[in-house]
Amino acid sequence: MGALLDKMLAKMGKRASDLPAMSKMAGIFRRHGVQSSSELDRIKALPRRRWQEGEGMLPEYDGVADLVTEHLRASTGEMRLRHVQAVALVEMADFGGLFANARAGIGKTLITLLAPTVLEAKRPLLLVPAKLRAKTLLEIEQLRGHWQIDSRIRVVSYELLGRVQAADQLEVFQPDLIVADEAHKLKNTKAAVTRRVRRYMAAHEDTKFVAVSGTISKRSLHDYSHVLRWCLPKHAPLPKSFGELCEWADALDDDVDEFRRFKPGALAELMNDEERAMRGPSGEPTLKAARSAFRRRLVETPGVIVTTDDKVGCSLSIEAVEPSYGPQTDEAFRRLRRDGETPDGHPCADGVDVWRHARELACGFFYKWSPYPPMTWLAPRKAWCKFVREKLKHSRHLDSEEAVAREHPDAPERQAWLAVRKTFEPNVVPVWLDDGPVQFAAAWLRANNGIVWVEHQAVGQRLAEVTGVPYYGAGGVRWGGGPRDLVELADTTRPIIASIASNSEGRNILKEWSRNLVLSMPPAGLIAEQLLARTHRDGQRADEVSFEVVMGCVEQWECFQRCVSDARYVEDTLGQEQRLLYADKILPSESDIASRRGARWDKEAE
Repeated sequence: MGALLDKMLAKMGKRASDLPAMSKMAGIFRRHGVQSSSELDRIKALPRRRWQEGEGMLPEYDGVADLVTEHLRASTGEMRLRHVQAVALVEMADFGGLFANARAGIGKTLITLLAPTVLEAKRPLLLVPAKLRAKTLLEIEQLRGHWQIDSRIRVVSYELLGRVQAADQLEVFQPDLIVADEAHKLKNTKAAVTRRVRRYMAAHEDTKFVAVSGTISKRSLHDYSHVLRWCLPKHAPLPKSFGELCEWADALDDDVDEFRRFKPGALAELMNDEERAMRGPSGEPTLKAARSAFRRRLVETPGVIVTTDDKVGCSLSIEAVEPSYGPQTDEAFRRLRRDGETPDGHPCADGVDVWRHARELACGFFYKWSPYPPMTWLAPRKAWCKFVREKLKHSRHLDSEEAVAREHPDAPERQAWLAVRKTFEPNVVPVWLDDGPVQFAAAWLRANNGIVWVEHQAVGQRLAEVTGVPYYGAGGVRWGGGPRDLVELADTTRPIIASIASNSEGRNILKEWSRNLVLSMPPAGLIAEQLLARTHRDGQRADEVSFEVVMGCVEQWECFQRCVSDARYVEDTLGQEQRLLYADKILPSESDIASRRGARWDKEAE
């Protein structure tokens, strides 16, 4: 009822706090918490099992790696499956699908490539990020000599499937199996690619689905509930009803404010004695208890593989570092805090703009429009974008801007935008204020054979120009020539510069380095965990992997804290140990940050 109330108020453009009576009613429902239902009964009745090696493992999983290896290995093969790979393939065959959230380094790629063979698919489709498609095709050829990999696998990128010209590609190909590698690419239910997959799965209920990811969730059940149901339509340990799912999410999710937080309520029926004993001051089971009970229910469900151990044979350390900044950076931060303006006088539209420019300034530069678009162009563009967002939000069949345009060709917002669209060509350029951060990174590269990770293309290119160290940007391709991309990189005795967005997942060769400098930490725990796993993973030969993380302003510190919070949610609800939590960390505390003076650290500085 609480979730239904939220939806009703949202349609009215109101919040429960705006209406005293409604607020009181919402509080009553939330105090009672998650309600018991037939869906909860179904989930409680699902079988449980433990597949991990060691005490408590079911006897039928003993020796499974040898059996499955013998069955799937090619006549010339010499490789052997790991226990987790074999269990995943067995349960995939038993349940017609698989939902796997497994740590980096356990061999997820081989699971995805053997899925068509195990499930006897006739038209298998493998979805991968565009930046990993070339790597995947290369791995198929390399692994085919060892394993019975189906030659009919069609490898398509998420990005291609999300384009307007690919709107009917699934219906044309008619896959009877969809394998989603890096399945977190489907977490956004409003994205075109997710809408198309969802539409296809609804229309073809006999299509099997396999989802594999290192970090399937960012901070909500909504990140993966739909994917879990595609994989295990009859055995998914989450409610099928959207209203009930919202209640569970409001009880378990990370980013839920105090007013919206549901009590565990009926979720206590999933708890064991130890969890029931975990009670807060009010006598109610704690959030940690509710998450623990849900985690056990999820990871013990057949067809769900979640790795909860960390077998990387080396330690991990994370330390905050701060470059030297010149007075021009301090002045730029003062202007940003005081006037809400960038150094060139451009006003920031909102807090997101301020946050973005602060992170740029901490790297020594800021991006600006050159030239800045006239309002006669910008205003119609904003109005059309708002129109598109609203239509996508409330539509089940529209999945992209192009689709909205086709259905609403005469909308005033579209006509106004079309009238001015070609009158201005957007162009963004970096403006450098301070070389301190770049020189700091250059000195680090001279002293370390490691990787400097950058968020901004401008920083990667400038650092490459200053040092001569190769920068691998979009698609893992080297900027400025040289070896084509990281897949073909042979010389691992020299340092490199790498784009976080392009190389923080699927680049297994990066385990050859053990020292890392991060100039701008990504703003989400999901990406941060993938970034750490590029070098802290199976096959790492060093005794310790180190990450030095630049924190030059309060926004960068807050960003890291957000990542830690995300990691805690993932570990609590999925049981997968998070590197951000178990790493040895040397970081400024909240009181340290509060005591620092200057506009870089004080948002209220004048």
